[in-house]
Amino acid sequence: MTLKLITSATTEPVDLATAKAHCRVIHSSEDSLMAVYIAAATSALDGPTGLLGKALVTQTWEYVLDSFPSEWIELPLPPLQSVTTI
Repeated sequence: MTLKLITSATTEPVDLATAKAHCRVIHSSEDSLMAVYIAAATSALDGPTGLLGKALVTQTWEYVLDSFPSEWIELPLPPLQSVTTI
């Protein structure tokens, strides 16, 4: 069984404006630092090695099984948006 990232996320799950509003930051002097915090949190939570074990934003993954299972296929990284091929 292998899981391979084909297309990574193009956006963060939380944009800078939302994060600043949540933290009640009204100036832009620490925008770069806030962006680093958003990226660090995303990295800690997102994907197969993240704490949530989920895809936080749209990504394309390839999931290959060694053989077809006899009962069901448990798909990683919910929520699933679509399946291209089986």
